[in-house]
Amino acid sequence: MKKILLSLFVLMAVLSLGTVAEAKMVLKLGHYANAEQADEAMQAGVSFIVAPGFDPEVVDYCLERDILVMPGICTASELTQAVLRKLPAVKFFPAEAMGGLQTLKNLAAPFPPMDFMVTGGLSRDNMASYLAWERILAIGGSWMVKKDLLIAEDYDQVSRLTAEAVQMVREHRR
Repeated sequence: MKKILLSLFVLMAVLSLGTVAEAKMVLKLGHYANAEQADEAMQAGVSFIVAPGFDPEVVDYCLERDILVMPGICTASELTQAVLRKLPAVKFFPAEAMGGLQTLKNLAAPFPPMDFMVTGGLSRDNMASYLAWERILAIGGSWMVKKDLLIAEDYDQVSRLTAEAVQMVREHRR
């Protein structure tokens, strides 16, 4: 129930922004449990769908509707399913728990070129190594919005850490 309420809250927040096109932003919400949630997100203006795992029902639903979808993968079997569906990119999750960048490179080696979004255990200490690999499309992390900072309402620190992360991305993606 908590996840459903959180999903509804996030969806309401998205809708309160007005249209995504007006804001000139790419909006992504993740962790879709089913096709209905993906559809609701797209109606709210989300630009693409990211999922923590590879759910064939959600992936196929999105593909049938020309919705960009990036399912989570961490095995060769899941990556094979993505390749068979001609997905341009997938999410490697949980990256660090699965062995990090070297595991991803080994996993990707026998497959046709594909881009990766990487999440799960990334930090300012390891993000540069991921950004250095040309097949990394995007990285994600929560180190700049830690729960204790939000509880303390330390938004200055959140802003500082976020700006630091953005600067690191700019430096590694010139």
